[in-house]
Amino acid sequence: MNNYKMIVFLDSLRAGHAYLELLKPGEQQGETFGFYPAKADEKKEVLFGKGSVRKDAERLESSGKDSKIRQTGKTVHLTKSEFDQAVAFIEKQQRKPNLYFLVGYNCIDFIQNVLQAAMGKDAPSFLELYDHAELEQLSWVGVYARIEKVMGAGTSKLEF
Repeated sequence: MNNYKMIVFLDSLRAGHAYLELLKPGEQQGETFGFYPAKADEKKEVLFGKGSVRKDAERLESSGKDSKIRQTGKTVHLTKSEFDQAVAFIEKQQRKPNLYFLVGYNCIDFIQNVLQAAMGKDAPSFLELYDHAELEQLSWVGVYARIEKVMGAGTSKLEF
């Protein structure tokens, strides 16, 4: 049995966000990672600009007090090797992140690329883990996810 886990989350905070949590065997809480525009406070870079892989723990703690946030997570079981490959991909992206492009390479595409780095051709499309009703409740990230689901998830693989 694979005791390593990647939990893929979608939430409704502001425009919505996708992020993941990596858990080793026996852990109740792991490290969380998401992909963002590096300068989220500058309007032009919210749409396009340098990207940044961040640990989501601080954002989750501050937004966790808001009971209006809808959040749903789906678990993907990993082998130790797959887990290590996911960590290696995330670390590489932390050192040299892709460009962030709201409608081209965003938090959803980052998660799909982590899954593919870990599991290769056997990686599920994480959007297939969510049904239409779940996506509909999740702000703009749900709209984007539904579009990606129809057009083919994981098609954005920009590496610079």
